[in-house]
Amino acid sequence: MKRKLFVFFIVLLMSGVSVLVGCKNSNEEQSTQPPNNLGAQSTPTLMSGISGYPVLITEEAYPSNNSVGQTATYPDSSATSEEVFTTPPDPERELPAAQDNNGVIGGVLIRQITDEGFIPFDPYELILAEIVENVEGQPAFITYDEQSKRAQTFPTGVFIFQEVPPGTYGLVVNMAVAEFPVRDANGKQIFITVEPGQVIDMGQVIVQMP
Repeated sequence: MKRKLFVFFIVLLMSGVSVLVGCKNSNEEQSTQPPNNLGAQSTPTLMSGISGYPVLITEEAYPSNNSVGQTATYPDSSATSEEVFTTPPDPERELPAAQDNNGVIGGVLIRQITDEGFIPFDPYELILAEIVENVEGQPAFITYDEQSKRAQTFPTGVFIFQEVPPGTYGLVVNMAVAEFPVRDANGKQIFITVEPGQVIDMGQVIVQMP
C-alpha cells in the first residue's frame, strides 16, 4: 500500500513539473513575437535634396566661400591701380547739343597728386551748385539740394551736365564721405555762367584733395 502511494506521488509530481514547463514555454513564445502594430511601422527615408538641417536653396542667398570672388562688389587683389600721368590727361569728348533754351556744361575732371602726377577723377558725385549773391551783387556762397543737377561722369574724367537752365553756377565734388567746391590753381572758386542754348567745354579742370 505504501509502495502504491509512493508511486502515485511520483507520478503526480512529474505531472506538475510538466505543467510548469509547458506554461514557461508558452510564455517565452509570446514574448518573442512582436506586437502587430510594430510590424506596420515603416522605416523613415529622406527625400532627395531635403534634410532635417536648413539649407540654402536659392542663388540669391549669401554667396558661399567659393563664389565670393565672383560676386564681390569691391575690387579684389588682382584689380590694377589707376595709372598716374606726368601731364594732365585730355581725352577726346563730344558734348551733346543744347535743347529747349537750356545749356550744356562739360569738361575733364582731373585730380593732381602732389609729387606724383595726375589721374582722371571720377568722384561719387559732381554737383552743379547755384550761386547766392550778397547785397552788392557779388557771389557770396554756393548752395545745392536734391534737385540740383548731377553730372554724368566717366572713368576717363569726362563729365557732362545737360539741360542746365541759364544762370551762374559753381562745381561741388561729393566724395560720399566729404565734399568741397572746385577751385582753380590760385585757390579761387570756379564759377560758370550759362546762356540759353550755350554749350560750354571747360577743358581740363584740375582739383587737389583738401
